[in-house]
Amino acid sequence: MVIPESQLQIWANPGSQAKFKDAHESIRKVLEIYNWPNGKPNYEIYLQGSYKNSTTVRSNSDVDIVVQLNSFYSQDLDNLSYNDKQLLLKFLSKSSYQWEQFRYDVIKALRNMSSFTVSEGNKCINVETPYLDADVVVCMQHRLYVNRSEARDHYHYRMRYYKKKVRIIIIT
Repeated sequence: MVIPESQLQIWANPGSQAKFKDAHESIRKVLEIYNWPNGKPNYEIYLQGSYKNSTTVRSNSDVDIVVQLNSFYSQDLDNLSYNDKQLLLKFLSKSSYQWEQFRYDVIKALRNMSSFTVSEGNKCINVETPYLDADVVVCMQHRLYVNRSEARDHYHYRMRYYKKKVRIIIIT
């Protein structure tokens, strides 16, 4: 199979760095100025995918942006003994602001920006900005709780798969 020279030229020229930065910053600013109904939640915004990894090859590709809720999280307690689970559950607090409400508020904030066209996808929010289209993934932390004896293996696992944003909590 022969690849045309024109296709090779497209692949050889990375996408515009300015466009993805502008799209990312415009979404960040919209969320910063949004009047959150229950006060501003603890969240972070970061890039994911080809722009984050500097591997984009098409000038018309979209930017992948993650908006992660940190004040609410899913948890995995399966690696803990019954006693450790009971002890931990005494100290964990329940959040009244959950992921579903956070996602709703993110969509509402993005729709408030007149220069954006926003549509809900199956797994992400599709946002057409004046700069570049963006796929916005609204997520929450996942915390894996382990005993000290298992911590080393899980730490190395986390370092290999940093994109999943798994926080490992060591119970001593």
